[in-house]
Amino acid sequence: MTSKSRGIRNNNPLNIEYNKNNQWTEQTGVELLGRFATFSHMKYGIRASAKLIKNYMTRYGLVTVFDIINRWAPDHENPTNVYADTVAARMGVEVHQPLTHAHIPDLVYEMIKFECGVYVDRALVMEGSRLAGAV
Repeated sequence: MTSKSRGIRNNNPLNIEYNKNNQWTEQTGVELLGRFATFSHMKYGIRASAKLIKNYMTRYGLVTVFDIINRWAPDHENPTNVYADTVAARMGVEVHQPLTHAHIPDLVYEMIKFECGVYVDRALVMEGSRLAGAV
């Protein structure tokens, strides 16, 4: 048994749920348990995450750490308040402070740490965010 988290194993560090209607760039399918998407490389899982967060901000007006994480990780599945407070503190912002697209790489970086328990290479997060058009 591997000690890597599911998100790391799937190259999907923010655990995007699989949806047959979403054909993410370099999505390779769905994990064996059938819930989360898998990607060919970590940068593509990060790209999908950054793109979703960018859409949350642009389409739905979700621009604070709390609002984004509340949608991403609803409290019926996650400790949403703890998640948002932890990520905001690590980013050095207030949990209800409006963010811009420039914050997306840092937000993704800290969300990965919360979701997976480890940091991934910041350069990968920047590359995935760039591929998503978020920076």
